Formats: sequence, C-alpha cells, structure tokens
Amino acid sequence: MPASKAITGTSTRFGRKTGTGTQYAYFAEVSNINGIGMTREAIDASHLESPDAYNEFIAGMKTGKPVTITLNFVPAATSDVTDAFATGSGEFRILFPGGTVAFDFTGIVTDFGLGDVSNDKMTATLTVQPSGKPTLGLVAGA
Repeated sequence: MPASKAITGTSTRFGRKTGTGTQYAYFAEVSNINGIGMTREAIDASHLESPDAYNEFIAGMKTGKPVTITLNFVPAATSDVTDAFATGSGEFRILFPGGTVAFDFTGIVTDFGLGDVSNDKMTATLTVQPSGKPTLGLVAGA
C-alpha cells in the first residue's frame, strides 16, 4: 500500500480581496476554519403512486455552507475582522497549504463574536455565508 499523502491544515490562510485585482489581505492569527463546503436541497417529489411507497426527491438549488473563522483576539489589531463585518460583504479566499489550491467565494458576513474573556487565550469568530457559486481549485498563476 502506498504511503499517505495527507497533510495538516497548518499554513492555511483566510483573506478578503482588496480592490479589483487578485490581491487578498490575509487575516492574522487564524486558528481554525470550519464549514468549508457546499450543499444541495433535496426537493420532495413524492406522490400517491411513488414506487413501493418511498419518498422521491429531485435535485434543488445549491448553496455554499457558512464558513466560520476563529482567530486569536488581539484587541489592538481587530481591524480586519471588524472591517469585514462593517462592510457586510466581499470576496473571500481560503488558501490551502502550499498556496496552489484555494476555496474562493463572494460572501455576506453574518456574524462576529468574541469568545469568553478568561485566563485562557481570547478568541473572536467571524461567519461568512457564501452567496453564489464558490470555487475550489488551482490558484491562477500558481
């Protein structure tokens, strides 16, 4: 059996597009990115004569799953997160280790929150709901 080619998520980055080019401002001290993916509605098309009395479904609309980013909260350096929330929408990129594959999407920032303030490290979360078709693929020019 060949050796695994699995890797960790270390060095993955989350950024918001700046201007009209292909430049992204990457957020500092991201510790977790959760929810990356897509889903599709299953529309019930069952009827009184559905075979063997089983529900039937047809494919519906597709949606990007909400992406939640957790960061180390540094009170003096919160502008990336608060600006993203204040703006409300933008173009975002999750750049995977190696910098050649990315998950790109236009999204609406739906939530910003601070974690517990305690003797543990302080955290902040930002949730972005993709709007339209996200893409997962090779980065142009990589």
